[in-house]
Amino acid sequence: MNFLVVAAKLGTARPAEVCDLLLLDSSTLNRNVERMQAHGWLEVVNDPDRRAQPFCITAAGEDLLRRAVPLWEQAQRRAAELLGEQGVDVLSRIDHHLT
Repeated sequence: MNFLVVAAKLGTARPAEVCDLLLLDSSTLNRNVERMQAHGWLEVVNDPDRRAQPFCITAAGEDLLRRAVPLWEQAQRRAAELLGEQGVDVLSRIDHHLT
């Protein structure tokens, strides 16, 4: 989902930029982009620097994202209910510490 969100926000996503934003190495990014291309959710965009291989979200990817966001939000609410305020606070502090 993160790849789709980043591609949707950036319009044309450059791999190095996406790696920096999502704290990924290039092989992880490439592997995931290839899988998402195979499903028709992302497509590689022509670029003068053929090594860069920027990509963008497709209409199918936008549709998937549109359907997934409400489910993700519902899961976040349910997790917050299960964890309680203290549990959410602990996870937030851990996340802040790691990033």
